[in-house]
Amino acid sequence: MLLEGDGLTKRLAFCSVIIAMSVTVLYVTSVLNVLKLSMLGMASLFLALVIIRYDVKSATWCFVATSLLLFIVLPNKLMAAAYATFFGGYVIIKCFIEKIGKLNIELVLKGILFSALSLTVAFVFAKNVEVTWIYVAIGAFLCFAVYDLVLSLAITWFKRRFYKFL
Repeated sequence: MLLEGDGLTKRLAFCSVIIAMSVTVLYVTSVLNVLKLSMLGMASLFLALVIIRYDVKSATWCFVATSLLLFIVLPNKLMAAAYATFFGGYVIIKCFIEKIGKLNIELVLKGILFSALSLTVAFVFAKNVEVTWIYVAIGAFLCFAVYDLVLSLAITWFKRRFYKFL
């Protein structure tokens, strides 16, 4: 392996690089105003690498540090909020949900989680927006399903292809 051993220094260095990559990707995206959702997904994939290499506890600390840095550094605080409330934390929660091992239960739990997060966002932003919420909800749920599938495929690909280098 590229990083031999699991010493605290190597763990800290690895997590620091992941935090720096996440902040850099989201900062550039925030400044350039392009590919926001894709880059939020990529930043969440970086957390998955920490889970693969180390554990959920390390990924949680990376998530907290990244979220705090994003609120300090990003000019677009909405992007930082999107990472902190959904994209970053979802990878960690996804890890726990997928340990259940029963696909039906996993899908229901993911649907409940997404619905709860969506309702929270809807109540926050619904004051100024007049849309037919059922269409927004259906579209958002389909996007979430695609995001979850792509994230799972990317994690599997990384495990197969690069685990020996992590």
